[in-house]
Amino acid sequence: MQDAAHRAGFFEARTYTNTVRTAMARAIDYLATPSLPWDAFLQQFEQLWHQPGSPLYMDRERFVAEFIAPNMTWQRDWAQELLGHGALPAASLLPERVQKRLAWQAVAEFTYLSHRGRNLERIGKAALAPRTALVDQAVRQLTPRLHESLGLRGLSEATVFQWLWGWLTHLRRRGGVMHPELTTLARDGAIWALVNTAGRREWMPPMGERTPRPVLLSLGQHSDFDHLTSRRGTTWWERWMETVLGRDVLLPLNICEPLYCAAIEVAEAMGLCVRTASSRGDSIALAPDALDLHTHTRSLQATAGRRKLTVPAEVAQRLIGMPCLDALQDHYVEVVEEQGWWATRFSQGDLRRVLAAEHTGLLGREEREALEQRFKAREPQPWAGTKTCSRPRRPWRWAWTSATYHRYCCVLCPPTRRASCSASAGRAAAMATP
Repeated sequence: MQDAAHRAGFFEARTYTNTVRTAMARAIDYLATPSLPWDAFLQQFEQLWHQPGSPLYMDRERFVAEFIAPNMTWQRDWAQELLGHGALPAASLLPERVQKRLAWQAVAEFTYLSHRGRNLERIGKAALAPRTALVDQAVRQLTPRLHESLGLRGLSEATVFQWLWGWLTHLRRRGGVMHPELTTLARDGAIWALVNTAGRREWMPPMGERTPRPVLLSLGQHSDFDHLTSRRGTTWWERWMETVLGRDVLLPLNICEPLYCAAIEVAEAMGLCVRTASSRGDSIALAPDALDLHTHTRSLQATAGRRKLTVPAEVAQRLIGMPCLDALQDHYVEVVEEQGWWATRFSQGDLRRVLAAEHTGLLGREEREALEQRFKAREPQPWAGTKTCSRPRRPWRWAWTSATYHRYCCVLCPPTRRASCSASAGRAAAMATP
């Protein structure tokens, strides 16, 4: 019984991300043709389920059933009203909260979670990057300043472009992209306040100091942000400067902070960065209106072939030879054009949420029978369970739906002996066959 309860929750939580990525892939195909400013995409993506004819158009109940996050199912409008009575109250705030969570999942997908798992960027579906025209303008203004003010006369614009594009991308992948919900975090750096204040506890994913979270660049005393230099050792920002710029010129000591501050001032003037001042000092984040979401992408392969970076096709050739963002001793040497088959799967896959449920003796009789009725319905509602996890002992428990489903469920919750598992699956197939 404990296995059934655990596996039901695990199966539902792990498949939630695929449902969200399917929705994002469809929205990208619908909106970004071939590119779209990041802030415009977020605004339109959040409202797509209201628009007739859009790939995400649906009513309130189905929208909530498809996209409610696992850590939001404790709320009364879901646990009692929708599951118990089949409808949401007219004044329910749950659709709005699910809408905010869905938009935040898009933010996480392309920022602080962009290098984790099978996300849309890593499979080549889309890439979020600073607008190339703004980066070029910043490079043209910054290069003479580095020559004259800091004495780095050997730097070429091509090298400065790679250096600037690299740390802007690193800041994005750390989560340093300004968002209306990050205003307080940019000032005080308190991740607890981001999750638990201003009504965000009802929809924000759980985050802490030791979990993936948005991390900005601090020019002051924010303890949980990135810093240009540190007394404890060499930072990524120092290593990136030495690796990229050190190929062309000999860098003097203690130049890291003046060099980056000059680049940040130029980037801020070009609209690439946003500065937030507070008593702790200044924090730096990327401006959302200076980022573009591209669908015409290329994948940069590092020397060893194990590390890849998805970039807009328009800048791929200019980044050949740039050090690898994840391993600075390596560098990108090859451009791969094709997308992975996962991109097609997310774009064309069925948008159907997997809602798993435990069916064991630990449930009360009324609750267990209500689950059975929802599950066995000829035309189930979107919020009805689509998978059940139990420890079967009698064939009728396996004969609720098709034999294909039960073979899969055998893998999830097998009986004690393998032979019993095969026998139960066989009986289920015989009983489910019309």
